[in-house]
Amino acid sequence: MTQEANQDATQDTAQDEKYYSVLIATEIPFQESEMAQRLSGTCNVTIAKDRSRIIEDIKVRAIPFSAYLIDTRGVDEDAIKCVTSIRDLDTTGDTPIILIVDDISDELINEGFNAGATDVIIRPYSVYAHRRVLNYIKLHETALDFKRSNIELANAREEIEEMLARTPGGLFRYRASDVLGEDQFDYIGPGLVQMAGCRNEEDFRVHTGNTFRGFIHPDDRERVIKEIAEQSAQTGSNKVTYRIIAKNGEVRWLEDWGNLIVDSNGDAWYYVVVLDITEKMVSRETLKQMAEHDGLTGVFNRETAMQRVIDKRAHGSGKCSVLLIDIDDFKSINDSYGHPFGDEVLKHLAHHLDDALRESDIVARIGGDEFAAFVVGLSDGERLRYLVNRINELAFADFDSRDYIDADVHPTVSIGVACAEDLTTTVSELYAQSDEALYRTKSQGKNGFSFYGDSRPDVPEL
Repeated sequence: MTQEANQDATQDTAQDEKYYSVLIATEIPFQESEMAQRLSGTCNVTIAKDRSRIIEDIKVRAIPFSAYLIDTRGVDEDAIKCVTSIRDLDTTGDTPIILIVDDISDELINEGFNAGATDVIIRPYSVYAHRRVLNYIKLHETALDFKRSNIELANAREEIEEMLARTPGGLFRYRASDVLGEDQFDYIGPGLVQMAGCRNEEDFRVHTGNTFRGFIHPDDRERVIKEIAEQSAQTGSNKVTYRIIAKNGEVRWLEDWGNLIVDSNGDAWYYVVVLDITEKMVSRETLKQMAEHDGLTGVFNRETAMQRVIDKRAHGSGKCSVLLIDIDDFKSINDSYGHPFGDEVLKHLAHHLDDALRESDIVARIGGDEFAAFVVGLSDGERLRYLVNRINELAFADFDSRDYIDADVHPTVSIGVACAEDLTTTVSELYAQSDEALYRTKSQGKNGFSFYGDSRPDVPEL
């Protein structure tokens, strides 16, 4: 096989710009010149003068030809074999193979078609015949371009789907509507389905009622819808945090970034990306718990308890009572039986205070063996004195030291109480007063209680 190239530099440049390439197999010099001249205007032409080598040269060619022209005097056995071999090697499918012949026999022409020829042209190779060849080439290349586009589109879709499947979090689109039930999901990414603990997209749509509102935790729903509407009205985008209930009942925290988009039809949509931040929220809550609570007993620390009492009083009548509770001779208990046993004594007292007080009351470990109970909304009176007496008498009533050590130990507590009728007495002042009352209890023999300003309290019996 030899490549016929134009010698003129300008023709070389023009040839580089040509899109199609054709192979002409011919042993007839005159016809070779005629076809090559016509086709070289629009195609890169390769001349093969030895038909026996065509197949080998096609095999090693990286880019397939746009058409094959086999110029032969008749549709003989060699021509049929050449057509069959080319068709077998045709990787693109239906590449035009055109026989240029002198024969006019219908039988021979049919043999060419049966072998796989696209067309059989009877010489002379006229301008009309040339147009037929070009039309075949263009139709074939157009079909190939369409096929390539479909393959590229399918590959792009697969890549996008794979990317979406691997993208952390979830992607979805839903209709922007204030009407209940019209905020339906349009697109649901696989990450969102997985996040909700559903088997597939259909399962997700059933689980959520196919609406964005149905996706949000009921307790967060009203707040989230309001925040999205307010933020989107200002900037066209929003960022909100909310909970969802997965299909297995597990509560998950999500962070939601959305954009409000109006399409060409005038329909408004929210395009949303969400990330699962459950671990982050749990860690934050854990850190908050650690910062606000005593590590050993689980009750509040002093700073947190004081602030909570201040906040509660500010939204109430101001009535409040502070109880300071101290374990009698705790140092001796620690020294005699060890710190692990001392820790069990502390934990038992904290548990007892939680049980004895109301849910709205606040228990704190002030430090060491000293605890405080803040009873908001209740001042001096029979109810409070009954409560104080109960705490004192029953603090260790059900505590069995032999569960921990080989000794029968009976810890007791001393309590100091201070009360306020309104906000004229601060929490800090109440704390100082209850501390003074506690000191009086200790000085009077421990295992009892005292009210600030009351040397002989009237104590209701249990």
